[in-house]
Amino acid sequence: HEEFWVILLNRANVVMRKTAISRGGVAGTVADPKMIFKEALEQLASSIILVHNHPSGNRNPRAADIQLTKKLKEAGSFLDLPI
Repeated sequence: HEEFWVILLNRANVVMRKTAISRGGVAGTVADPKMIFKEALEQLASSIILVHNHPSGNRNPRAADIQLTKKLKEAGSFLDLPI
């Protein structure tokens, strides 16, 4: 099954916390930007790493993955929270 995780980093790029944002089925999962940034802001993270798997084993990002990443990077820049 597909999962989406966020890794929260402090200013020294040390992992503060790893949090599962969503778990889905074999075809996908939902990565809600509000949930991602809520977790990062509550924990006062300095930057975040976004992680998700493809149950198919295909390592190439889908168009939706690329689009979501661009959207999250833009939102993160407004919050001074690099992705």
